[in-house]
Amino acid sequence: MRPLIVDGNLYDGVMQIAVVVPDEVVGEIDKLVPSPYRSRAEVVRVALDDLLRDHRRRLIDDQYLAALEATDGNVAVGALRAGDAEPVAWADIPW
Repeated sequence: MRPLIVDGNLYDGVMQIAVVVPDEVVGEIDKLVPSPYRSRAEVVRVALDDLLRDHRRRLIDDQYLAALEATDGNVAVGALRAGDAEPVAWADIPW
């Protein structure tokens, strides 16, 4: 892999991946360019970042739930559970 400069940003260790998508999807992507995104590539990068972040969060939730189950109910479970939306502020946490 070699460094790549895109829109003035330096990306080190970058690999290009060709993606074939239906014309309808390209049309939807094109509606996002140039605003709020600068390019088709940026749309795809943001979508992949979101996908991977959601996947990592699900893995953490699954590990958390497995740890709770492993306690055999010996731990008090709070009102928030894995997978719940994050509270916006401390006052929103149901203590």
